[in-house]
Amino acid sequence: MSSFSQKHGIGLGESSVIVACLDDPDGTVGVLDDGKARSLARSLDARYTGSLGLVKRGFEVCKVRD
Repeated sequence: MSSFSQKHGIGLGESSVIVACLDDPDGTVGVLDDGKARSLARSLDARYTGSLGLVKRGFEVCKVRD
């Protein structure tokens, strides 16, 4: 993992998320907010969203009640 991280100049956390998405391209959606990591994920066709996308999905799945 650290070689992937060093090769692409991103942190271990971001690289772990991207690799997990690449290992399971039909199911795993990573949450990335770092611009460089998002660009890399896009170039590798990894599925990802940002924190706002995560919040949006949470509201869609878990309806908020009064």
